[in-house]
Amino acid sequence: MTREERRAAAKAKKQAAQARRMHTAAQPGDLPPSNSDGSGNDTDDDDDDLPANPNHTAKSRSQLSDNQEDAQKPKGDLSQLSRREREAIEAHQARQRYLKLHAEGKTEEARSDLARLAIVREQREADRLRKEAEKEEKVELAKQRAAERDAKLQAAKGGKKKVLSKRK
Repeated sequence: MTREERRAAAKAKKQAAQARRMHTAAQPGDLPPSNSDGSGNDTDDDDDDLPANPNHTAKSRSQLSDNQEDAQKPKGDLSQLSRREREAIEAHQARQRYLKLHAEGKTEEARSDLARLAIVREQREADRLRKEAEKEEKVELAKQRAAERDAKLQAAKGGKKKVLSKRK
């Protein structure tokens, strides 16, 4: 039996099992079919963000929605919050202040970063200028060699012509 035949047999067996499940009566604990395969109707619109878990109760759903609403509310009055919530908000605000100052270049870390970047820029510019100078030097050297080679060829040609003229 080839690999393709085994795969086809396994696929057929799986489809047959699914068909048997669809034709049998629902048992306690069975989940309703999902909308992904097109069968079944999902009437609970508020459960879209929740995973399909039969253990979710109405109370857990309400607690989850309350927590989400609390997370979205702006926390203006710090006296009504717990110590942990207040510290978390203060830490977040401090982080935002630091990031703003850092972006403006007013923190010590930002100053050292900018100084390091300036040094790197200077080094890169110096390397670029050095490479350009080396390239120009190579071009000049190649021109000199070509001129010397041409001069030798001309001298060699000129010398042979003189020799030929003397022989005649």
